[in-house]
Amino acid sequence: ASANGHVLVSIVSVMRHGHAAPQQPGQTDFDRPLDARGVVEVSDVARHWRNRTALPDMILASPATRTRQSADILLRDWDASMLPTLRQPLYNAALDTLVAELCAQLKALKTAGHILLVGHNPGMSELASWLDAEATHFALATAHVFTFELPVEAVLSLSAHSGRHLSFDSPSPA
Repeated sequence: ASANGHVLVSIVSVMRHGHAAPQQPGQTDFDRPLDARGVVEVSDVARHWRNRTALPDMILASPATRTRQSADILLRDWDASMLPTLRQPLYNAALDTLVAELCAQLKALKTAGHILLVGHNPGMSELASWLDAEATHFALATAHVFTFELPVEAVLSLSAHSGRHLSFDSPSPA
């Protein structure tokens, strides 16, 4: 608890990247960019978030082209000066890797804060489901974001179903 008696919490938002272009001959999956639909999706979600009082303190993202582009669009649309933290282990990561990366970053913040994690399915859907206190099964479509509140004690030893689901954001229907 803080000095004024309020419990400190961290906020974790889990986002799947925007819609990506199909893989072209000779192109790796890692290098697939967002397509026009994906750019619109992420921009739309950024606009929803822009009206919030508190944007994330950090964006943690896979270094794949489509996740980097998604993070860059969010930051541009928010007129934010931060850079995304790109972590190679997040590329198509399994749940255990996502949890380990998230734990490390939450502990590194050393204070309550808000991390937005931008990555790939099925990992992002599995992470959202793992975090949810109600053990809800989430399926993230492109550019969908689930946000959870974690009490500070959960941040220190992150465990399954320790997050309280706060919100869901998605692009507006076309």
